Amino acid sequence: MATIVTRAGKGSALTHTEMDANFTNLNNDKLESGAVTTSGLTMATGKLLGRSTASTGAVEEITLGSGLTLSSGTLTASGGGAGTDLGYTASTRLLTSSTGTDVTLPLFTGTAPGLVNLSGGGTTNFLRADGSWAAPPSGGAGTDLGYTPSTQLLTSSTGTDVTLPLFSTTNTNAGLVPGNSNLGATYFLNADGSWAIPAGGGSGTVTSVAVSSSGSITVGGSPITSSGTITVNLNTANANSFTGQQTFKEIKETTFTLATSGTIALDPANGSIQSSVLTGNPTFTDSLEAGQTLVLHLDNGSSYTVIYPTTTWVGTTSSSTPPTLTANDVLVFWKFGTTLYGAYVGSYV
Repeated sequence: MATIVTRAGKGSALTHTEMDANFTNLNNDKLESGAVTTSGLTMATGKLLGRSTASTGAVEEITLGSGLTLSSGTLTASGGGAGTDLGYTASTRLLTSSTGTDVTLPLFTGTAPGLVNLSGGGTTNFLRADGSWAAPPSGGAGTDLGYTPSTQLLTSSTGTDVTLPLFSTTNTNAGLVPGNSNLGATYFLNADGSWAIPAGGGSGTVTSVAVSSSGSITVGGSPITSSGTITVNLNTANANSFTGQQTFKEIKETTFTLATSGTIALDPANGSIQSSVLTGNPTFTDSLEAGQTLVLHLDNGSSYTVIYPTTTWVGTTSSSTPPTLTANDVLVFWKFGTTLYGAYVGSYV
């Protein structure tokens, strides 16, 4: 850069030659409009021109940061984009970094988080809140309970035993029912915690107790004069009368085989379903009571002369005309009042 001679610097008036030299130097170093070149500029090595101050002002030299190099007019960044490799050594808890400072990870304590220390293995020790490994007071096992009825003692394998209270009026809380030495079924537990026979119940003595019945039931063991048991059962051998509605799940009727010829009584007392395989002429007689019904299976009826009791026939050409029989037939008889009715059901093979 050219040098300008000033009056102050010289200390006296400038000569015409010095004045001309100043103008010549200014003309040579002037900055004209257009592109700015580096001609005539000087600066330190490894610097950039710019302005880092947060305001408008003069151009400043900027120092290159770490990882930047300036060579032959080219700015190069190094190290950018490369990862950091970590490593860990379990025995020392050392965490290493390929690009920075290593660190040793702390152990867990009661006041700070950290790594769990070595336990030594096994299944009995557990990590305590203070960071140490130890077996719990019970050793990690469950608690076994035991009970002795004679003393009401409830025992614990890991703690204090306790005696359970008995129920009584002096104990306001719940309690165990006391034993009764097998007093029997007549004793009950009073509200005061004692066993007693309730008033009006239990056992006693009698002079004579008897049960009387109609023919519908049978009575055994009656009368009782001191002690014993009276048995009562339905008399199935007698005819029983039910005056109310009865419901039966299943009814099984009795079947009966009649004689094959001669006089044959139609009697429901033998069974309500009867049969006869004829080998000769039969004469049937009426033994039905009012309200009774009888079903008759008759084989070979067309081969013999069948004589019926006085019967009002239903479904035939005439109430006095019996049905025409085939080889095997079914007839039904029933009595209403004093009249015996009969009906032909049909034939069978």
